[in-house]
Amino acid sequence: MLRTLAAGTAVGAIAGTAQTAAATPDDERWRFEYEDIVDTGATVVDGTVHVVANNVLLGIDAETGEREWFFDDWQVSLGSHPTVVDGTAYCGTVHSEVVAIETDTDEDEIEEVLWEFEEDQVSSMHEVTPTVADGTVFAAGEILSNVDGVLFALDAETGDEQWRFEAEAYGTSVTVVEDTVYFVTRDDVIALDVDDGDELWRTEFDDDSRIQSTATITDGTIYLGRNVDNGGTTNYLTALDAETGDEEWSYEADASVTGAPTIADGLVYAACAGDGDEHLSALDVDDGAEQWRYDDDIYAPAPPTVADGVVYFGDFDGWLYGLDTEDGSVLWEEEISANSVTTPPIAVDGVLYVGCDMEEEDHDERGDIVAFSLDGDGSSVDSRTMQGVLNHHDGFEGDGSPIVDPGSSGGAVEAVSDSTPGFGIATAFAALGGASYLLGSWFNEDADQQH
Repeated sequence: MLRTLAAGTAVGAIAGTAQTAAATPDDERWRFEYEDIVDTGATVVDGTVHVVANNVLLGIDAETGEREWFFDDWQVSLGSHPTVVDGTAYCGTVHSEVVAIETDTDEDEIEEVLWEFEEDQVSSMHEVTPTVADGTVFAAGEILSNVDGVLFALDAETGDEQWRFEAEAYGTSVTVVEDTVYFVTRDDVIALDVDDGDELWRTEFDDDSRIQSTATITDGTIYLGRNVDNGGTTNYLTALDAETGDEEWSYEADASVTGAPTIADGLVYAACAGDGDEHLSALDVDDGAEQWRYDDDIYAPAPPTVADGVVYFGDFDGWLYGLDTEDGSVLWEEEISANSVTTPPIAVDGVLYVGCDMEEEDHDERGDIVAFSLDGDGSSVDSRTMQGVLNHHDGFEGDGSPIVDPGSSGGAVEAVSDSTPGFGIATAFAALGGASYLLGSWFNEDADQQH
């Protein structure tokens, strides 16, 4: 490991414990120890790391690793990654609610939500992370009577319902690009009008596909992972035209795509696992041709992130990896947990943040948030982070702008800064967008038994 913590270090309760290390390149900067499992990746906005841990929303100082505030209400069972826009965190619960929580606060404990939307006949509002676009929150759940999916458009200030759309299968993600909402279910991809939810087009695969990943949309193309049951299981990463839903290409993978396809610099990164074949593949965005793969017996349960020419991801054995985006060679690998790394990493101003599960004799289940100083000062530039898929940084502004990948389009990027003193994003981008992501059942039919 990069740094061994002192034996007998106390495990924090709500307050948590921050262990500070020297901020040298590729070294552990700090570690926030928590008493329960950390459920989500780090959303880093305005100098604060936002995570959900066992239904508690935590705000951690991104510079020091000290806890700033927390929200803990046993009646509000937070489950999704928090989407943070304009000082408000939007979260889905494990039941039937979507809540808005004010995070721009000087209070140690946030005691009330700004608003709560509840639909009694709907459940699992946590499985699709809410997204925000131009003052509207888009959140999805499952209809209890038939396990179909439903998408809600809610006013971001009040939580009032603007419209809803019901699908024939439960949702895996919702993404907003300009005037179109892309609602992806296990069975199909549906494009809706952002203003009223009217259906624009729908793509249903004719080969009994089950969509296993969230969708990522970059440069007018939708990328997603799907499985086909044809006596065995055939796995694909598929690209669709975002204007029409027509298939552009499909790459036949050796295993199921286990997380959101992540696009940066002309490459699609896909973490794959199943049947003993675990690897990370890098594909050309234009035709799906594999450029390289890393398959050293790793299983990455969460999608990667890309910063400064390095793709970072964690695996189930507790290791964190950094690979060269040019050829997939290993630049960095560190064991950060004796258990597993199940949340997506994110880089902000040369610091990498990631959550991991820990094992201790007196705590069977607990987790840490770890910050590493990187050899560079860049931030995550991949489509997943810029669209708010799972976790995001200040580069996601919740305005529905299209993602432009500079590697594949030649589009210019523009640095922006954050007004928070002492901590800001030095390298975010002007072309942004919104999305959400289901971290759940990806690669076997056991998932269907839960629905």
